[in-house]
Amino acid sequence: MRLLFFISILFAGVQCLAQPFTLQPNASMYIEGNAKVFFSNQVNFEGSLDNKGTLILSKDVDFAANTSAGSMEFTGAADQKLTGSELLAKDLTLLKQGRLFLFANTIDVSGTLDMNKGYLYPQATKVHVSGGQIAGGSAESYIEGRISQTSVGNALYYPMGIDGYFNSLSLLQTSQGDKIAVEIAIPDASLLIPGDSLIGLADEAQWIVTKESEKNLATTVEVNFDGFELNALVNPQTIRAHRYGPVIAHLDPEEGKYFQLGIGSLTDTDSVTYGMLTSSKTLALRNEPKYVSLGRMPLSSGPAFFVPNIFAPRAALEENRLFRPFLAGVPVERFTMAIWDGYNVEMYNVNQIDAVLDELGWDGTTNGGATASEGVYYYSIQVVTPQGSFSKKGSFILLR
Repeated sequence: MRLLFFISILFAGVQCLAQPFTLQPNASMYIEGNAKVFFSNQVNFEGSLDNKGTLILSKDVDFAANTSAGSMEFTGAADQKLTGSELLAKDLTLLKQGRLFLFANTIDVSGTLDMNKGYLYPQATKVHVSGGQIAGGSAESYIEGRISQTSVGNALYYPMGIDGYFNSLSLLQTSQGDKIAVEIAIPDASLLIPGDSLIGLADEAQWIVTKESEKNLATTVEVNFDGFELNALVNPQTIRAHRYGPVIAHLDPEEGKYFQLGIGSLTDTDSVTYGMLTSSKTLALRNEPKYVSLGRMPLSSGPAFFVPNIFAPRAALEENRLFRPFLAGVPVERFTMAIWDGYNVEMYNVNQIDAVLDELGWDGTTNGGATASEGVYYYSIQVVTPQGSFSKKGSFILLR
């Protein structure tokens, strides 16, 4: 005769199980959606578990062959282990002292992975946030290892960390369905070779970004870095400048060198060990690992502002196919530009806050979409930055 152990919690509230708990192989447990069950000791689910509620776990837990993990809160005062096979979780919350080590094949989180307090070590477990988000993250709570997310069309945030330092990475432009994994690791210093515009690279940490879905993606990158020593770079080279600044860099696999992604913004920083840094250029992601590191680059003594006097929409270099100003060394708070032909007919007008100049400009067409003819055109430009405004009026020649 089969013995069935069935627990049904019908109302909201907390049920507390203080002793080590084993759900025997011939037993089943069902937890209602509005219920919380607190396990203050080790838990072993050898039998069948169907969790619609929340498990509050303070010691190790083994899900055996179960898949329905439901929502989980880890609250232990010491390190904990989660063991299992193919787990489906709703929400996973860390609110604990110490570390949570994962020993499962896969864990799919459909809701929120909340890094409130404590450290998550995925080990070889493939952790994926499939429909929700990753929240929290700090020096007291980060992910050390690898994790992936599926975008719902917003920025993707990865609260990573290593060796006691919080070093998050965010991809600021993603599309619906983009599946992207990020891993943090200590890089091989011998492979950190700077390109021409870098004076060197840091070896404290590196992010490995892999797009696991088919469609290619270009996105700006933001990192919150801490624990770096950008005054002690590996493989340094000499580039003389009045000052230097931190920059996000990526590996070009064909050249075997790292190239900078520009400085879009740099805040809350000492420019050497910690700060919040955003790239001005986009990182191209394909279905292959992209290695992202921190480096240091020379900065001009002041922002360099330049407006060209000739414009060719079919220029060989893509960056020259839009008529726009060029500004280096400072983020843009507002960009305003208007263009007229010789008959004072407006061809183009833009007024944008937090603009990325590389992505804006006139493509040589009229407001109606027709191709503008060769000749002389007139412009009025104003660029507002934290270091002041840059304004210029003048003319340029459009060449076909």
